[in-house]
Amino acid sequence: MIPIDAIESASDFDSTIKFEPIFKSELEKKYIPPVRYSRKRLFSQMYEGKTILFSDYPMKFKRRFGENSRDALVRMLNSGLPKKEKIHIRTGPSRSLRRVTIQETIDKWKNERSIFGVTDLHFRGTKFFDLVDAGSISYFNLLSECSEDVSVLEMLTLVISSKGIFSDSHTDDGDGSNHCFVGKKLWLAWDRCEGRAHGLEDCTVDAVYD
Repeated sequence: MIPIDAIESASDFDSTIKFEPIFKSELEKKYIPPVRYSRKRLFSQMYEGKTILFSDYPMKFKRRFGENSRDALVRMLNSGLPKKEKIHIRTGPSRSLRRVTIQETIDKWKNERSIFGVTDLHFRGTKFFDLVDAGSISYFNLLSECSEDVSVLEMLTLVISSKGIFSDSHTDDGDGSNHCFVGKKLWLAWDRCEGRAHGLEDCTVDAVYD
């Protein structure tokens, strides 16, 4: 069943999300339930341009004795990323842009004391890539093997955020893969042209300022 509670919770801090019970049956028709993973199933859906959701995607996530998944992830982030490197994050109810170190970002997430989010923390070529066996999320990625003028188009990034943060409505390529290590993320996805026809603005292609 579609997670109505997640939509209602998201609407508490994102005023653009409104849920009316009358639309429950229509939303349920759009819900994509998770299935068991296979490479053939993944490739077939990618080839046909369709979305698929797996409950058991094979990303390596080794925990030490007594560690929960969250603690294991914090350990791997700490040991696998260049902690002094600075990145941009969105922070606070106004989602203001700030420049902080990766270490500060990890600490913010671990301490759970502030609203913040980073959506594009690049990690290809880092130790973290090997720790989580990130190659498994891009089996069919040809861009990373191309020359530099083409491979620059490829993205492999982390999303790290607290509850209460959200991204702008934007356009992503249709052949991307996303994996959730811990926590929950509500994804609302639609065809860009269809969305635009129904009045949904897109900060990638439209002049959106607020």
